[in-house]
Amino acid sequence: GREADAGMLNGAKGQGGGRVGDVGGLSAEGSCAEHLKFELGGFGPMSNKWPVDAEVRDLKADGASQTLRFKNPIDLDGWFLKTSMESTELDPVRFRVEASLDGQNWWQIGSSFWEYTFSGIVYIDTEKYPTPMERGRVIRFSRTPSIPTMVASCLHDLKWSVILIITTFMAHFLGENYGKAAFVGGALLNAAIIGTACICFHGSDESPGSTTMLFLMWATSMDLIVGLTTWFQERYFVYCILAYGFDTLMLGVIDFQSGSWHHMFWHAFDGLMIMGIAIHAIVGHHCNRKRAAEMLLPDMEDYELIWSSVIKDEKGMHWLNELASITKDIGTRISGVARQYKRKRPDSAHVCCQTCLSGIIECRKCPCNLRTAALPGKPGTVDRKAPASSLDQLFYQTVALQPILLRKVQDWALASDGSFPVVGKETNPGRPEFVKWSHIKQDPSLARAVKWASVKTEERAIEKLARSYDGDVSRLVDLTRQSIIFEEVSDLVKGLRIVASDPDVVVERIKNRMDPEHDPSMTGGYRDVLINMRIVTEHTMVLGIETHVVELQCILKKFAERKTDQGHRRYVAYRNARGE
Repeated sequence: GREADAGMLNGAKGQGGGRVGDVGGLSAEGSCAEHLKFELGGFGPMSNKWPVDAEVRDLKADGASQTLRFKNPIDLDGWFLKTSMESTELDPVRFRVEASLDGQNWWQIGSSFWEYTFSGIVYIDTEKYPTPMERGRVIRFSRTPSIPTMVASCLHDLKWSVILIITTFMAHFLGENYGKAAFVGGALLNAAIIGTACICFHGSDESPGSTTMLFLMWATSMDLIVGLTTWFQERYFVYCILAYGFDTLMLGVIDFQSGSWHHMFWHAFDGLMIMGIAIHAIVGHHCNRKRAAEMLLPDMEDYELIWSSVIKDEKGMHWLNELASITKDIGTRISGVARQYKRKRPDSAHVCCQTCLSGIIECRKCPCNLRTAALPGKPGTVDRKAPASSLDQLFYQTVALQPILLRKVQDWALASDGSFPVVGKETNPGRPEFVKWSHIKQDPSLARAVKWASVKTEERAIEKLARSYDGDVSRLVDLTRQSIIFEEVSDLVKGLRIVASDPDVVVERIKNRMDPEHDPSMTGGYRDVLINMRIVTEHTMVLGIETHVVELQCILKKFAERKTDQGHRRYVAYRNARGE
C-alpha cells in the first residue's frame, strides 16, 4: 500500500516481462515480501509509446511480485501499469521492473524513479512514485527520451565546450569585456534551458522523482550563480567552479545509489577533477599571499618599532588623538564618494549663447561673462551622476594639474614646517635627505635636487583598473599626487589644518592610517595620512580641471626615512601576489 511501500516494478525486452520484486531493498523471495499485497488494473510492455500486441503465455502473481510471460521474445522501449479499481491503499508506490530471456537471469529496465543523464538512464529504487489517486488510470513509462530530455542531454555535452570556445575567440578578437559577456550569456542561457526542461518535465508521464528534480534545479541555480558572479563579482569565480565540481560529484552519488558503476566513475572523475583545479587555484593563491607577506616581515617589524616609539611618547599620543579628531571632523563634512566626475551640463538659464555653451574661450557676448574651459559643462560644478570614463582624459588633466598641485604643497609646507626629499647631497649620497621647504627655497641648488612625486604611470593605472577597480576609471583618484614630510605628529596636525582650511581645496576623502585602531598589515606596517581633494580656482576652472581629484600624502619623517627601494620592491611583490 502507499504507506507500506508495496514494491518496485521493472521491465525491458525479452521473453519475460514485468516482475515485481524487492520492497525497500528486500528480495521478493524474503519472508517479508511474501505477506505484501498490491493491486494493479493492468501491466505490460510498450513499443513506441503503445502497448505491445503479443501473445501472453501466463501471468503469475506472487506476493510482492507479478511476472508476465510471453510465448515469443518481444522488443519494447517502455512499459505501462494501470491503477486498480480497489482501494488506493493497495497501489504500488515503490517498485522496479526487470526482464529476462530465460526466466533465470534478470536485469533491471525500470523503476519507480529514474532519470535520463548525458551518459544514459539511471534507476534508483529508493524513491517513491506519485501513483495517481484516480482509479483505472493508465501510467506510461517510456525509455524513449522526450525532446526536453534530448535537448538537455545534448547541451550537457556541448554547452561548456561551445561557451568556452566562443568566450576565447571574443576575448581575443573583440576584447576582455566581450569575452566575459559571452561566458556570462552562455551560463545564463544554459540555466534558462535546463529550467525550461524542468518545467516541461513537471506533470508529464516522464516526470522524474524528487531527487532528480532537485538536482536539475541545483544545476540551474549553479549556472545562474556562475554567470552572475562572473559578471558582478569576478574574484569569486573560482569558488563557483568549486561548487560546480561538487555538483558533478553529487551526480556520481546518484549513480552509486542506482548501481550504475560506469556512470558513477565518470561523474566522480569529472567532479573531482573540477574540484581539484579549483582547490589548487584557491590554495595556491593563499600560499602566494602568505609567502609575499613573509617577505614584508622585516619592514613590518621596523615600522612597528617606529610606531611604538610614537605611541609611547605622551605628547605624540596626545597629537595622535587630536589628529583622529580632526580627520573625523573633516570626514563628516564630506558628501559622496571620492571619484573622478564630470562637470554638470549647463541649463537653459545659464546658456546665453553658443560660445558660452562650447566652453572654449572667454565669453564676451553675453551678460554671464564667464571664462570657461575646454571641458564642457558649467565651470566649478561636479555632476556626481556622471563619473569619468576616459583614462586618456584623466591623464591629460594631470599634465595641467601637476604644477598647480606642486605650488600648493610648497605653500602648505612653508606654513607648517614641512619637508621634501632632497637627493644627491654629499652628506648622504644615494639616500634622500629631508629638508624643510623654508630652507630649500633659499638655495637654488637644493630646489633643483628635490625629488618630487611623479604622476602615476599608465601601466600601473591600467593594472589597478584591472585588478581592483573592475575597469571603473572614475576610481583612480591618485594619478596626480605629492607628499609632505613632517618631523613630529604635531607638525602633521598643523599641516592638515592648513590644507583643510585652504579656500581653494575641496576635500573628497581622508584616510587616517595614523589611527591606533588602523590595521597596518595591508600596507606592510607603513602609516601615513592620505587626503584626496579637488583644487578649485579660477585658473583650474579655465583649464577645465577643477573636477579632477588629486592626492596628498602626509608622512612622518621617521617612516619616510625607513622607506627604501628594496622595501618598495618587496611591497610591489606583495601587492602583485594579492592582485591589487
